[in-house]
Amino acid sequence: MTAARWRRRLWVRGADGERGAVAVAVALLFPLLFGAAALAVDTAAVWNARTQVFSSVDAFALAAAMDCAEQDCPTKEEGEAMISHYGITNNSGAKLASLQPGTGWLQTDPAQRATRGQGTWSIRHYFGGVLGVPEVELTVETMARWAGLPQATSGLSLAVSYCSYRTALNAGNLASNRATATLSLSTVTTGSCTTPDGTAVRGATALTEQTGSACRTASTAGTTTATVATAPACTAGYLAGLVGTDVVLPVYDQSSPTSVRVYGYAAFRVTSVTSGAPSTVTGYFTYTARQIDTPTAMPTVPDLGARGVFLWDPADWQGTRCPC
Repeated sequence: MTAARWRRRLWVRGADGERGAVAVAVALLFPLLFGAAALAVDTAAVWNARTQVFSSVDAFALAAAMDCAEQDCPTKEEGEAMISHYGITNNSGAKLASLQPGTGWLQTDPAQRATRGQGTWSIRHYFGGVLGVPEVELTVETMARWAGLPQATSGLSLAVSYCSYRTALNAGNLASNRATATLSLSTVTTGSCTTPDGTAVRGATALTEQTGSACRTASTAGTTTATVATAPACTAGYLAGLVGTDVVLPVYDQSSPTSVRVYGYAAFRVTSVTSGAPSTVTGYFTYTARQIDTPTAMPTVPDLGARGVFLWDPADWQGTRCPC
């Protein structure tokens, strides 16, 4: 068969004929191409919105847990205000996915030291409506917990003995009737007491080796930290800046001439300071909370008032799950 006869049979008329065939193919495939592009855009926008929704629910669960860790769990009305404040009602960041106003639940349970947040949002598609899927519903939940801090950087190069901590609590408590205590930034070795594990520990405070150049010491509960014989380099201005703040202090239950063992962490609200030889810090023990990274296991550090707040797997929530 000649080339001319093949062209006649296939209805091809040179270059013009080829352009016509391509145009027909594009016209036939355009709906599929448009649908694929629309699906890609809407899917990307939904994932963007999903990230914001998770951040929103994490935020109000963590905020509630922070309050609870400081012995001030939110009321129902305060919880609703948290959901409204942290909930996303106008998604300007997801652009093509319109995130509609959502609804949420906030549960608090001091018994299991946890809060649970749940939110439901409708995500309106930009292109999906043309394809018959105008919006999708997204429900997410999260959980936050609190426990004694497993490690911390103290705002002072100072550790408090278990004796001093217990003496202050015997005169008052962490929640109310707070007893004032004055801590000296000098080596103090007077007094002794018995710790929870039955060992005797001496002293009221111990000066700890600074971490870096500031008047701070980083440590981990259950381990020892080095002590020094000279007062830390805490300037008068630095000490004055601590007034009205909560300082996390390690509490030690064992000591040697060169180190102390960190039993846990207490929170000390500074009310006044003096500069001199030695400098002193006056205040009372209280509750404070710090957000930390999610640990691999629930911390078992003794809870002395300084608490870590972190996200946790909501599948571990015990008891009733709202809506309830």
